[in-house]
Amino acid sequence: LIAYAFGTTQTTEGTWKKSILRILGNTVGGFSAWLALTVCGDNAIGLGIWMTFFNTLVAYLFLPKGFRSRFGLDKDTAWGPGYFAMTDRYGSLQGVWR
Repeated sequence: LIAYAFGTTQTTEGTWKKSILRILGNTVGGFSAWLALTVCGDNAIGLGIWMTFFNTLVAYLFLPKGFRSRFGLDKDTAWGPGYFAMTDRYGSLQGVWR
């Protein structure tokens, strides 16, 4: 995931913005997954509630509102919340499946 975070776009500004949002999303999502495993342990229901609550909260706070809120239309700010959700789920599920 870290190597993928340094993807390029058509402009230098877009590359920096996308890379920083990808790194932040992965880092905060990984911390959330670790915190979920620390708090909930192997309780699958607790992890499901944790992921549902925090992924909804991050999407509500950081994705744009209105018609542009669909993930594919906003190429600027959708990378952070998207990577948060993916890393949070992956980390939490890996902890349960071990």
